[in-house]
Amino acid sequence: MKTTIFKRLVALAACTGMVGVTALAAGTVYKTITVKYDDIQIVLNGEKIEPKDADGQTVEPFIYEGTTYLPVRAIGEALNLEVAWDEASKTVTLDGDSVQPDEPESTGEPGWLLDVCPVVSVADGVMMPTSFQMGNATYEHGIVFTRSGQWIKLDLGGKYKTLMLDFGPIGIPYSEANLTIVRDGTYGEEFLYHFDDPVKHVEVSVEGVDELMLQLFKYADLRWGDTQYGLGNCKVS
Repeated sequence: MKTTIFKRLVALAACTGMVGVTALAAGTVYKTITVKYDDIQIVLNGEKIEPKDADGQTVEPFIYEGTTYLPVRAIGEALNLEVAWDEASKTVTLDGDSVQPDEPESTGEPGWLLDVCPVVSVADGVMMPTSFQMGNATYEHGIVFTRSGQWIKLDLGGKYKTLMLDFGPIGIPYSEANLTIVRDGTYGEEFLYHFDDPVKHVEVSVEGVDELMLQLFKYADLRWGDTQYGLGNCKVS
């Protein structure tokens, strides 16, 4: 940061077009003031502003008697406002709708996964029942994997931010299982169900994802039997 500098300025020259200037009485008044330049930075919505005057020359903010003065033209234009100076009335005008902080990209209407996201492809044997028992509860809006290695792909179209679902065995768990989240072909989080685990609640980010694949692998001891696994209450928002 540059060394603090003190300068003597004519008030009218220093304050014309600066935010925070106290209105002057009728007529022109001149006085000498001492102001402080201290490498003051201006940041709007995370973006640094380089303040300039109407001629494109850099105008540095300063501090006077504890008040920070900023160039009104630079601030107004950064807020998407039209800035004008009326010499006759000594008036600065700002017109227009000021810019607001960036809003998140618009998302699709939140809802049940299978209702709002088309199925691209699905492995043989995958079921999508209206309701099923998992643990000690009844679940709806679900997907059931009957064998290891099965998957379902859905078109999210980059419209959603979060995927929520519940994951567990249907009936007695004779096998452990691993649910894998695949975003646009890239393998991501894995959720492992161990024997005697409760039904797992899964919540993951799908922001910007076009194609989502949910894939299940099971680790079964077939001497005792096999286990179907379900994804219940699948929802995107």
